[in-house]
Parts: sequence; structure tokens; C-alpha cells
Amino acid sequence: MTDLILDVAAVHADCRTVSVLEGGYNPPALSQCVEEHLGRLVDATCPR
Repeated sequence: MTDLILDVAAVHADCRTVSVLEGGYNPPALSQCVEEHLGRLVDATCPR
């Protein structure tokens, strides 16, 4: 999902995004999702 949002942002929003994560029902899974999501955002590059 993060990659999809980054692709859409690159086309329509000059690579700008707003990140919101919802969860908390399964704390171990949530922590893994947060790590993956933030890692992808940190590693993202904007094709300009």
C-alpha cells in the first residue's frame, strides 16, 4: 500500500504524502507494519 501511495503522490502531488497508520489490535503485527511503512518512506525517491 505504501508503494501505491508513493506512486500516486509522485504523479499528482509533487511526491508529497501524508502518512496515517491505523491499528493496535495486534501490537506485534502493528510494530512490524510501522517499521516496514516508515522504512519504505525513508528509502523512497522522487522521480523529478
